[in-house]
Amino acid sequence: MRSLLALAVSAATLAGGFDDSVVQRYHVRIDWTELRAPSCEQIEASAPEPARTGLDFSYEIPPPRPHAGGGFEGRPVFRLEQVVIEAPRVVSWPNMSATDRARAEAFRHALFHHEVGHVVTAEETMRALQSEPLIVAPDIPSYVDAAKEDARAGEARFKHDQDVYEALSDHGRAQRRVPPPLGGRDTILFCVDR
Repeated sequence: MRSLLALAVSAATLAGGFDDSVVQRYHVRIDWTELRAPSCEQIEASAPEPARTGLDFSYEIPPPRPHAGGGFEGRPVFRLEQVVIEAPRVVSWPNMSATDRARAEAFRHALFHHEVGHVVTAEETMRALQSEPLIVAPDIPSYVDAAKEDARAGEARFKHDQDVYEALSDHGRAQRRVPPPLGGRDTILFCVDR
């Protein structure tokens, strides 16, 4: 039993290093909450999604540059800012055993890791959009129209990619289905009778 617990703590630590680097890279604000109830079962029933992420995925259309073949070129610049993760710092109920505390802590880490996955998914979307070919247009009004269209398509892709992540992971309840490094422990708290 002790070796299984050590393995769970080591896995949480490894995931924590990845999660911490994402949090630092985007200066994520973390709003900690507490998830307390009279029993494990009531925590399980009362909080189907006890964590959430807010992302400001925005764009700017910079002035175009002259294109070597004539006309103008450029592309929208996408940004990921004001990232906020709300997650429980505490998951507890009365009379928790050591095993209960370990399960609650693993659940808490799984919730946080799933939310970090939203940030990484947004980062991958942004990276893909920034690698799209430049817009080349014969004049500035045509460039602006094309850039606005690309920007709207980028926003739609951001929403689509977030929806795909949620569907694949079933809002974290099937996080194991997500490819590394976002895959991990499912965000399910299993309550066991003593």
